Amino acid sequence: MIVQCKITPEKIVSLDENEIFVFGSNQAGVHGAGAAYTASRYFDAEYGVGEGLTGRCYAFPTKDENIKTLGYSEIVKSLLNLEECVQKNPDKHFLITKVGCGLAGLSIKTVGRLFYFFIKRNYKNVSLPAEFLEVNKFITKSQIEELAISKILEKKNWQHISSNRLITTRPYPTFFWNEVDTWIDGFKNAIKFKK
Repeated sequence: MIVQCKITPEKIVSLDENEIFVFGSNQAGVHGAGAAYTASRYFDAEYGVGEGLTGRCYAFPTKDENIKTLGYSEIVKSLLNLEECVQKNPDKHFLITKVGCGLAGLSIKTVGRLFYFFIKRNYKNVSLPAEFLEVNKFITKSQIEELAISKILEKKNWQHISSNRLITTRPYPTFFWNEVDTWIDGFKNAIKFKK
């Protein structure tokens, strides 16, 4: 199966006009830390909105009003609501972050598996964290290369703009591509030996 979704950059510093930053929130809509703080500060997420579209974002609840981590069935409801929004907004591109894997304390494996059907349904207007794709064994060679380029640019402090537009003040030198190849080899070996 060819996977249509792209990989969400590790660090998102800007959004294209049609992009939506999907972050883990609490149902009270108090966006005080983690990706929720980023959403509030940079992408206009509104205080008091705990789920759904807000500003240039989508609040995905992983905690309740009392800041306790939601149960599995409640997070699945959040996921179904997000899927409905993705389907109703094919003109928007949803950059899904590692929702629930930070302050909510859920594992990459647990949350990644919840997104299995997002991958299987092949939404073209969704980007997912590479770890979610890897957990579900759906990561393509081009996605690994995209991730490697992103990581090396970040390491070099070169700017990575959304939608895979990579900008530097100079052309990519040979050593850059050598580092990309080395990173890809390491990533493949990590997956190969992971049980």
